[in-house]
Amino acid sequence: MKYLFHLNPQKPYRIFGTLKNLDLSESEMTRVPEWMLDMKSIRKFKYIKKIDLSSNQIREITFPVKGSTQAGYFSGLLELEILNLSANRIKVIDPKTFENLPKLQVLNLSINKIEVIDPKTFENLPKLQVLNLSINKIEVIDPKTFETLSELVMLNLGENKIEVINPKTFENLPKLQALLFGWNKIKVIDPKTFENLSELHTLYLMNNKIEVINPKTFENLSKLQVLWLSGNEIEVIDPKTFENLSKLKRLYLYGNKIFLIYPETFENLSELRKLFLDANNIERIDPETFKNLQELRQLNLSNNPDLITLNLKAFNDLPELTYLYLSKTGITEIKPGTFEKLPKLRTLDLSGNPNLKQLNPKVFSNLPELENIVIK
Repeated sequence: MKYLFHLNPQKPYRIFGTLKNLDLSESEMTRVPEWMLDMKSIRKFKYIKKIDLSSNQIREITFPVKGSTQAGYFSGLLELEILNLSANRIKVIDPKTFENLPKLQVLNLSINKIEVIDPKTFENLPKLQVLNLSINKIEVIDPKTFETLSELVMLNLGENKIEVINPKTFENLPKLQALLFGWNKIKVIDPKTFENLSELHTLYLMNNKIEVINPKTFENLSKLQVLWLSGNEIEVIDPKTFENLSKLKRLYLYGNKIFLIYPETFENLSELRKLFLDANNIERIDPETFKNLQELRQLNLSNNPDLITLNLKAFNDLPELTYLYLSKTGITEIKPGTFEKLPKLRTLDLSGNPNLKQLNPKVFSNLPELENIVIK
């Protein structure tokens, strides 16, 4: 337990005249100390830039500040840049809580019990760049909630209970680079949802309940580098879904129900380095499936029990491929020459293939960089 705020319980602010960082984390507090809520105290904290109140037992931040007509807990901390309220028990946030924080850049509200967010809660945070609302109990996001956060760079809404995204929710976030929306209950994504996020480079949509992706969903995300769609219920991907993602470097599609991949699906992903297609129901790999993936280093096709046959030319256009995973499939035969155009291959995993009874040693010919073969 930390006792910093007990140093002078009557007028602790006297020693904090030049304080810049205040760490009250893990202090077993059930509420914000009252001396922090007195306007006289707040005026003494004029230089403070960071407050950490994480890992306490704080339940609410709703009652008025003493000596102020505002309800905001932290109103008046004009130099505050970072505020951490994560890992508490907060359920409700008064919409005036963060008023008059003109320099706040990072706000962490993760790991609480927040169910509803008033759309005015963040409207007076003109400099906010990072907002973390993950691991709460939020079910609905009003489309006006983030409309004034024009400087926002990272938004984390992961691990909530959100079922629907209004297509206008992110339309006023022109600088957003990372949007984390995994572990929710999203079934459908309106194709206009991300259309104004031209700076986005990371998008997490894993572990939702998405069944179908409209081919226009990602068409304006020309700077996207990382896309997580794993752990959903996708069966088929329209071949135009990724056609504008020329900067994409990592694509995670594992843990879906994909049984068919059109040959054109990945053809415009010329900078892709990692492709995870494991734990699906893929039945075949056409010769053109991985064409143009000249930068691909890692390909995972494991845990596809319906994959019986490997086309002899399936891996012909992967000159940089280093890791290839084909474990736990239904493969019955691998013909010599299947891997011969993989000059950079170092690791080949063929383990857990019960139907692969025999393996011709010539399968491993012309693999000068091969270091690891897993067969068991």
